[in-house]
Amino acid sequence: MKIAAPLAVTSSIVVELMGAPDGLGVLMVSSLYYGSAQIGMFWATIMLSIGIGLISYLAISLVERWLTPWQPEFRTKGGRAA
Repeated sequence: MKIAAPLAVTSSIVVELMGAPDGLGVLMVSSLYYGSAQIGMFWATIMLSIGIGLISYLAISLVERWLTPWQPEFRTKGGRAA
């Protein structure tokens, strides 16, 4: 799920490029259509999609840590001996 959530953001943008009426992909294409006047909007949509992907990855990582505290990677190094 940690890999699938950010990839879902990427794939939704790619699908929107193929003919959706609105969305981040459409906003990216339309900002490139108007040339250098809208280059800031293009990079803003890129940064927004990166942010959505990172937030989804971190949220799933936190849920994983909360639901599976027994995993070795989540144990503290100086914890109690088993």
